[in-house]
Amino acid sequence: MTSRMPVVLDPGKLPHCPTPESREFVMQLVSMGLEEPQIAFCLKITPLDLKKHYADELVFGLSLVNAKVGAALLANCLRGDTNAQKFWLQTRGRWVVADKEDPKQREGSARALEDRQRVIDDIVGMVAKHRATEDKAAGTQRANPGTRRTQ
Repeated sequence: MTSRMPVVLDPGKLPHCPTPESREFVMQLVSMGLEEPQIAFCLKITPLDLKKHYADELVFGLSLVNAKVGAALLANCLRGDTNAQKFWLQTRGRWVVADKEDPKQREGSARALEDRQRVIDDIVGMVAKHRATEDKAAGTQRANPGTRRTQ
């Protein structure tokens, strides 16, 4: 019968156990462009342990961090940060900054305004849905404080 206990090479050292904080840290390091040996060194684990415990973070870390940055940008836009709003609309809303008013632009301006309003309505709807989900989760957690999960 084989033992399922982790193999400990150094008798004084406990095996690595990932935490939510260490997972977040690995995602940040991946998004900054660090390579696996460098990330393993930062966590004081072997590259093999890194791949074993943080496979998802290594593969999807950059995407997850980009999603969080996008969510923060969106939150700033909705709070009224005009620079964030301009950036968002130029990159995501396909706004073009024009030096001069072009007659062709005037013709399509009504349609462009409708498109922009649709984008803004979609964004506001997504934020409202996200806030409702967060409020519901926070309400559940407050109602049942003894049901916290621990690792």
